[in-house]
Formats: sequence, structure tokens, C-alpha cells
Amino acid sequence: MWNQGQDGWVWKREEDGAFTMKSMYKKLEDMFILEDIWNVEEKRIFEQLWKSPAPSKVVAFSWKMLLDRIPTRINLSRRNALPPEVPLRCVMCEMEPESSTHLFLHCRVAQGVWMELLRWVGNMFIIPQNLFNHWACWNAGSSKKKISRGLRLIWHTTIWLIWKARNEKIFKAKDSEVMELVEDIKVWSWRWCLSRLNIPACMFYEWALGSFLVSCPNLGAAGVLVSVWWSFLWRWRRVCWVCAALLLLCEVLLVLWICSCMF
Repeated sequence: MWNQGQDGWVWKREEDGAFTMKSMYKKLEDMFILEDIWNVEEKRIFEQLWKSPAPSKVVAFSWKMLLDRIPTRINLSRRNALPPEVPLRCVMCEMEPESSTHLFLHCRVAQGVWMELLRWVGNMFIIPQNLFNHWACWNAGSSKKKISRGLRLIWHTTIWLIWKARNEKIFKAKDSEVMELVEDIKVWSWRWCLSRLNIPACMFYEWALGSFLVSCPNLGAAGVLVSVWWSFLWRWRRVCWVCAALLLLCEVLLVLWICSCMF
């Protein structure tokens, strides 16, 4: 009906006509459902993905990776955004075309990283064909909620640091070794664990040895500060003999510290 009132915008997906992010997200979700490209298991994994304690930007990147929306060389080529002189081969191994699945699972570097991490967390399985199955296998290692959250944190950290290593090789010509990446994953996942998981303070010494899968004694702020220093020495022990010597001394002090906290 015609009236003399002032015109205004109305968002039809809400009764009061006001725009909300929740209703917009639901609309986008319905669009994906209409496309019917995800099976039940994949939809469940998308729901689990956002329950990880990893930083939001890291989880969002993993989400885009599972959707195959990250700028790998194959995706850039599909969008005609890759210069013709740039090959499609994987930046890390230079053997196969760089797809999301290859880069994060089947690349020589990525496979080495995952195998070392599987040994670290005390799990073992054959690397599957796609990232959805890898998430399911990785998170099937424990039925305990806190350990499952820790495993998800490590998975997200691994994806994030493999992508960073890939970009550093492109833009800084820096090669990353498997063990160097594994050590970085342990350090970053431990730091995010302290700040984002609701568990007692865990020393990096214990985290690096994998004892976080059992329990972490509450060592307080002093223990955390000592552990930060230990993680720094651990990172640089291969390039500086002083760090290696200090690391050995720090290990002895940490053992004494743990014993004093437990008894």
C-alpha cells in the first residue's frame, strides 16, 4: 500500500527486518546444502573443525583448505592468476602438481612431518587419500575430550606451518627441513595450548616428550617462564653450541623442578 512514510531496508530472513550475521551464515549454509557436494561425514568434520582451540585465523585457513579455496598453484592456474612461466609443480618437493591434497598430505616434506608427529603422539596410520579422512584418522586417537582438543590443535598448527613454510620458500627462498618443521609445530602448539586450553600449565619439556597425552602437573607461572626459555634453546640448539650446552643444563634443572613439584 502506498504511504507517505520514509523508505528503509528490510532483511527478510529476520522477523524484525534487521540484518544479523547468524541469518546470513544460515543462508550461505543452505546454499552449500542445496549444492549437495558434501556427504554426512564431511559435514560432521566441518562442524568439528570450528571446535578446535587453535586461533581463529588458523581454523579459518584449515576450513578454506578443506573447501579447496586456498591459492595453491593449481587453483591459481584455474583462475588464470598464475604466470605462464611458473610451473604447476609443488613448491616443497617439485615433483607433483601443487594441489591442496598433495601439498598437505602427499608431498615428501608433508609426509615426513606427519610421520614424525604420529610417532610423537603415539599413533600410527597410513596417510589417506584426502584431507577429510586424515582429519578423521588423526582425531580417532583418543576418546578423552581434552586430549582430542589437543590433537585438533596440533593438526591445525601443522597445516598452518606447512603453508607458512611453502610461502617462505617462494618469497624468501628458504628451504624447511622436516625436523625443523616438527620442532616449530611442537613449540607453536605448546604456546597456543597454554593460552587457549583450560588445562594446568604444561612445561614445554613435557609437551615435547608427548607426556601431555597423559597429564600435566600444575607448575605455575615460574615453570612456564622456565619452559619458554627451554623452548628457545631447543629451537636454536643446532646452530649454536652455547645454546646446546645451556639446553643440557636446562634439562637437568627441569627434571629437578618436576621432581620438586611432584613430591
